[in-house]
Amino acid sequence: MVWYEPCVIKMKTFFYIAFAFVLGLSPGRAEEAPSLSYYEEVVPSSNKSLTPERLLELEQAAFTRPDSAEVFYPLARAFATTSERVWAVTYGEIFCNLTTDPKRFFEISDTLGEMFEKSLIYKSETEATISFMKVAGVDPDSKEIPFEMNFEISIGYGFNDYERFRNLSIATIHEIRLGQLRVWEEKDLPDHALIAWLRNLHSADMIEAYTYWLFQKFRPDEFAYWRSRNTDKLSAFLEWRRKNAIDLSGANYHRLH
Repeated sequence: MVWYEPCVIKMKTFFYIAFAFVLGLSPGRAEEAPSLSYYEEVVPSSNKSLTPERLLELEQAAFTRPDSAEVFYPLARAFATTSERVWAVTYGEIFCNLTTDPKRFFEISDTLGEMFEKSLIYKSETEATISFMKVAGVDPDSKEIPFEMNFEISIGYGFNDYERFRNLSIATIHEIRLGQLRVWEEKDLPDHALIAWLRNLHSADMIEAYTYWLFQKFRPDEFAYWRSRNTDKLSAFLEWRRKNAIDLSGANYHRLH
């Protein structure tokens, strides 16, 4: 496994409801003060390890303490037990970029890959789709499509060749995310902290090494093989990362922003 020296962290939705129904999404209700309605919808009664009240509490903690890796760890794990894997991967990736705890990093690294696996929906022997969510937050006073919808649409375009992605690997996750980033840029979708981070990595030619680093625990053998042939790339990324950090100074990293 590969760890790294801690870097300095910079801490400085009316959307079209009919479109949501076409995609089979359930529109939740967004309010200035978070209510339990969204959490009651995404946390099934069969989930014995999580309550709507607890998920709300965890999400509010991360919203008020974006400089703390520790608030994102339980939040990512909690969302991983719901249908809203979009937030498990979003908060999980933020956590991996903030934490200095190797054990927890490796745990969430594995969880991120599992979320991609669980999001693959096989329709037949030759057809599959990818979906990370079921409930879309709706703000009747806004014309902006929420992040989770943009994530779902853009990653769907990135997942455009079932035969190539039949066996999920770090390499195919890298391709899917590159496709998602390309669609995000082409459609000029609203910016988000993670998208901006991926854009910076891509511009610096570090995104491949970053993806292998991020998902290393999901496919450890694949990571070890890639690392043995890309030592310079990995070293360059780790050095670059010590001088660069994800920017959470704005509110656009969070579902409650």
